[in-house]
Amino acid sequence: MQTGRTFGWLSEPVGDYEKGLDGAKTLTALRAYLESWREVAGDAWAAVQDWTEADFTAWRKALASERRGKFMGDEAMARFACVLLPEVLFRVSVIANEYKAPWGVAYHRAIDAKLIVVADGIATLQPPPVPEQAP
Repeated sequence: MQTGRTFGWLSEPVGDYEKGLDGAKTLTALRAYLESWREVAGDAWAAVQDWTEADFTAWRKALASERRGKFMGDEAMARFACVLLPEVLFRVSVIANEYKAPWGVAYHRAIDAKLIVVADGIATLQPPPVPEQAP
């Protein structure tokens, strides 16, 4: 499955992802937008498939609050966090920040290290390896 995005070694996609969320003014537009980000936002894409128009309206209100610098609240965060910042996008950002590397380098190295597996065009985090116990 091709998701419509290519993440190179120097990619820094978080800002682009955020701008696209702001630009998705309808539920149909949001679903289409997240389809194009499915590789690194599979959880966000899955979450919005069952949304109603009322859910979308609540999402837009919560997103507007965040964009004004006001916390959307615990209940909204529990509902919308995976759309605001999908798990893979978030975790790779943490790795990139920790090592002061571009997001794309962190993403490709996480795949190489099997911390992320891409199957059917969707990246998923893998549990951290368990260190071997000494005999």
